[in-house]
Amino acid sequence: MSSFDKDRLNALLKWYRQEIGRDFAAAFVLDREGQVIDYLTKTSEEEIEVDFVDNIREIMGLILKKIAEDFTLGNFGAGTFDTTEYRFIFCEAGPKAIFVTLLDALSLVEPVFPYTYLTAEKIARIFEGQPISPVIPKIFSGKSDQKIYRKMDTIQRLNVPFSDYIYKLILGGDGAVGKTSMVQRFVEGIFRTDYKATIGTSITKKECQFEGLDSKVRFIIWDLAGQPQFNRIRHHYYDDADAGILVYDITRRDTFENIKKWYLEIKDKAKQNILMILVGNKTDLNKSRVITVTEAENLAKELGLSYIETSAMTGENINDTFKMMALQLIKQFFKPIEISKIETNKFVPEIESREVSKEFEEKIEKISEIGKFKKIPITSVWKSVENDFYPWLEKNFDYLNEALDFQIIPLDKGTLTNVNINCVLAEDKFNNKTIIYSQFGKISSTNLVDLLRAISFYNAKKGIWICEEILPEYEKIISWLNENSQIDVSFYILKLEVFQVKDSPLTPILIKICGPSAESKKVRSLKIELDYVDKRRMEFWEKLIEKMYTLFPEHANISPQKTSWIFISSVKKGLRYAYVINNNSAAIKLYFDYTDREINQKRFKEFETYKDEINKAFQNIYYELQNSLEWDYKENRNFQSITYRFDEAGLEDEMSWEQLQYKMIDAMKCLVETTKMHVEDLKY
Repeated sequence: MSSFDKDRLNALLKWYRQEIGRDFAAAFVLDREGQVIDYLTKTSEEEIEVDFVDNIREIMGLILKKIAEDFTLGNFGAGTFDTTEYRFIFCEAGPKAIFVTLLDALSLVEPVFPYTYLTAEKIARIFEGQPISPVIPKIFSGKSDQKIYRKMDTIQRLNVPFSDYIYKLILGGDGAVGKTSMVQRFVEGIFRTDYKATIGTSITKKECQFEGLDSKVRFIIWDLAGQPQFNRIRHHYYDDADAGILVYDITRRDTFENIKKWYLEIKDKAKQNILMILVGNKTDLNKSRVITVTEAENLAKELGLSYIETSAMTGENINDTFKMMALQLIKQFFKPIEISKIETNKFVPEIESREVSKEFEEKIEKISEIGKFKKIPITSVWKSVENDFYPWLEKNFDYLNEALDFQIIPLDKGTLTNVNINCVLAEDKFNNKTIIYSQFGKISSTNLVDLLRAISFYNAKKGIWICEEILPEYEKIISWLNENSQIDVSFYILKLEVFQVKDSPLTPILIKICGPSAESKKVRSLKIELDYVDKRRMEFWEKLIEKMYTLFPEHANISPQKTSWIFISSVKKGLRYAYVINNNSAAIKLYFDYTDREINQKRFKEFETYKDEINKAFQNIYYELQNSLEWDYKENRNFQSITYRFDEAGLEDEMSWEQLQYKMIDAMKCLVETTKMHVEDLKY
């Protein structure tokens, strides 16, 4: 690795250790091969043991190797790994390094990760030869909800479900503290020496990129005038603000003492859950400082805010301030995705996973071509159904799915005994439950009764009976059940055998003996499809409304429905805001649906006089619009509407639900914001 500023890197690590506090165990900077570039432990470098470094390097070498198998290093981003003694957080620090933090085993990852990400970015800049400040902002995050749970010996990638977040950010503080200069430095990268007071408010836009998390935050920045003469109009700009930065001048005590007043004013007028941070600006004038760092940190702690000091003139910590705010806003959405395990001590029978064809005869023929095979007694492989076979099956569902004409996945609950019946619970792509019941030896009527009881208890739509020996009369019973049971329950019998070719690993075989006829499957499929659409709509609306509690609480009291739309009324009777979901598209709307058609038409025409103003305001707030607002008017129709459509996804594309839901909420917030004044001023 080329030369870099080792002193600055060491200073950064020490600052990082200080900010993490008692949960900190160690921090390592590694190259992409897992070699240690620098490290810092909880105490001092002299006390570190060689074995400790070697062990950490060995563990990280395994992790990096595993990541490299599934990802290109540089695209993985960040993740966690847990052992009995430590929690690892690893974050890519540019193309050359990995930054690894060790926390105590019982620590939470959530409050630490914003520090880790910002530090990794600074490390990347050090290796690029850029000058950086080793100062890491003090982040006060309050109580953290745990989303990243311990999973022993498991690599979890930290993921943010949506690639684009939009937030309204306001800057508050007395006049001439440097709010406008901070925004200009952040947005344009410049500092102007010719000061001009902000008149009313100034609105700009800027985004924060989080490349390792495949996400970005877009800020609509409202720079509020700080002079007293604007007090009476300022509160109008607090509506729907998601975040706020309170700024004071470290050389003027009066601006610091007024921070509480600004804090209370914003808390009173803005959203109840608005996120704010405290900034002491003008560190370039440190010789004239009158507010100490300790004094400012105490105030931040009292108000429950994060604290950072900046200089708009030099640019010191300006980007870090906005990045810190953005990380605090999106960390609630972090989702760990399990990538792979490094090691496991769980019991797994010695059966090699290999491709198994669907038809029994083909499997036998394939084995025969290799050499002589012998049939292995089931009980010599799995001594117990409950303790051995079911755990193996849950880890090897591919064998089961290849024998069926549909796909299922095991539920996390594993083996269930709620009705004194040992079985495995799974679900299909429609989220319908499937019961998997097995026994070794000859089957009996008791086994069939157990299967039926489990199906009834769990309201399952499929029953799979895995047997070693099958009697013809039970095949007939299953066939009869498929033709005569309630319309949406299907039954299957699978035969289980295990073979071995010479001294090769054991090969299990599952073959479908009987199942529903093509006609009965067609009828069942139609009903399941209809039920599924209703169920999916309800699920979509429930998840959308769940997000509203955090992002748009004003609309969170909507009730989910089986219909393709849900409404919430505006302040004017007969005007409602609607969310619409279809199979391949979605929309948000302002509906004019008063009982009198003529009033709807007059209201729409009145809105049309402000069409250009509304369209422009909507586009200014909502970034990267692929479509425009549609002004949908028809003379002979009872209702009229203003619509924004999303054509890229719908109910069928579940993988895009979260992204679509966030977009719908953002678009609706924009639609409400740009139309609410006109709704209130309607003449009819």
